[in-house]
This record gives sequence, structure tokens and C-alpha cells, in this order.
Amino acid sequence: MYNVFTDNSLTTAPLPLRSSLVNFSLYRQLECPLTFRSFSVKFVGAGCERYTVNGTNYHVNEGSYLLVNHHAEGGVLIDSKRDVRGICIDVSPALLSEAVGSYLRADTLHPDESLDVFFSSPDFLENTYTAQHTATGELLLAADARLRENPFAPHTFDSDFYFALAAALVADHIPLYRGLQSVRTARYNTRKDLMRRLLRGKEYIERHFAFAPDVATIARECGMSEYHFFRLFKQAFGITPHKHLMQTRIAYCRNRLRTSNIPASDIAIEAGFADVHAFSKSFKEHTGISPVQYRATTR
Repeated sequence: MYNVFTDNSLTTAPLPLRSSLVNFSLYRQLECPLTFRSFSVKFVGAGCERYTVNGTNYHVNEGSYLLVNHHAEGGVLIDSKRDVRGICIDVSPALLSEAVGSYLRADTLHPDESLDVFFSSPDFLENTYTAQHTATGELLLAADARLRENPFAPHTFDSDFYFALAAALVADHIPLYRGLQSVRTARYNTRKDLMRRLLRGKEYIERHFAFAPDVATIARECGMSEYHFFRLFKQAFGITPHKHLMQTRIAYCRNRLRTSNIPASDIAIEAGFADVHAFSKSFKEHTGISPVQYRATTR
């Protein structure tokens, strides 16, 4: 099912529960309560949508998305002088459960049932994510590029699209789920709040890696002390903030080496390395080969 909603076509017609569907929206003004019918993905292609979910406020800005499941309660507010472009995708819980079933626990030949429960329970981690940094985001950006050209065309989304999205959601959440279990606090809601803060710090690193933000700066962005952030970040993700920064830089450089003809020295500067020698040394430490060798083998 595919629907288009605008300021002039707002309808109160009920949409099916626990099903898979895609809604494209162009609003300037909207304020209403929301029924989260299935596992829901709220992506914003242009502008900002403001959500309240289970008492927490989320500003979903351009190029970002919010994830919630059917246990959530809340509403949405859009107040803009320009069209705010959004895509809401519902993924059937049954389909998501099937996608979870395709991932086996590392220590057994069986699916991780606790991960399935996580997606379908009130304990799911509602949160916003930047589309550029996730497998789910890649699919959302592609869908947005397809729909925005002519949203009123009779677009169709087959089962392959929904299963690919469900598989991406699961892949993105496996490390997040493990990280959430690793954060040790007495109350689960406190653990969820801390995990949101840590994810905010992780995304801050991924957005600003070229400027080499220090731990104190990142911790302030998360509203945490430097020590508390460093300890919990390593606990949740199994890596220090500095190592994640370096991995993000190297991932950026690998992509640039593979997809462009830009000199390695220029790529090094783009990624925030002091010079090409520091870049080459770090690149070889992470990949086992030099930037020149990497470019040669990926062409």
C-alpha cells in the first residue's frame, strides 16, 4: 500500500494495523496525535518533523529518521513556511520477526529470541538516527530519491523492499541491542536514556570526525561527564571514542580511495589527518596495506 498526504488531502481514514505500507507526506502545518500501527520508520527528506513519543521529544531533521514500535504513544507537530517532506514506513511485526529469525546467535544455530522480543516489546529503544550512517538509512535515502520526483505516481513497494528494510533494521540494531544490555543500571528506562546519549555521541563523532573532537567536547554534547561518557561508551560499543573516531576516518578514506581519483594527500586532509604520512601509517595499521595498494586493488 502506498499513500500520499498533503495539507490539502489530510484524511482521517483508518490505515491497517500490523501491516506493511509506505506513506509519503508534504506538510507545512500539522498537529495531531499518532497511532503507531506497526513497527514505524519516520524519515524526513526536507525540513523538520517534531514528535513526542512516550513523553520524550524528538526533532527529526532532514536526512534523519525516528524508529518506534506499536507500543508507543504520542503525536507529531509540523510548523513550517516550506513543505516538509517525509516518508512513513510501517513494517509488519510478523515480517520483522521473520527477519530476526534469519540472524543466528553467535553461540548457537538458533535465532536470538531475545532480539525478537526487543523489537516487539515496550522495551524497544525509540530513537533518531542519521540516514547516512546506517543500512536502514541507505534504503530510506533511495526511497526518498525515487518518490520525490513524482510522489503522486502510482508507486508500488513489493515484498522484497519490505524484507530488505526489515533485514537492515535488524542488522543495525544487533550492536545497539548488545550495547544496551551492556550498560549496567538498575532501571531499564535509565539504561535507554543513557544509550540514547551514547548514540548521540557516536553520531557526533561520525559527523565531525575531520575536526577530531576530544572526549570532553563529545561528552558535553551528550550531557554527560567526560569520565562517565568514556566508560559507558566503551562498555556499550566495546571500543573507545578515539578508536571509533579513527575507524570512522579510515572508513571515509577507503570510500574516497575506492570511488574517486582524488590524491591520497588531499583525502588525508579531508579526513582530518595532519599529513599524508600520518594518514598512510594509520591506514596501514587498520587495513594491513597502504592507501596506494588499497586503491590499486579496489579498481
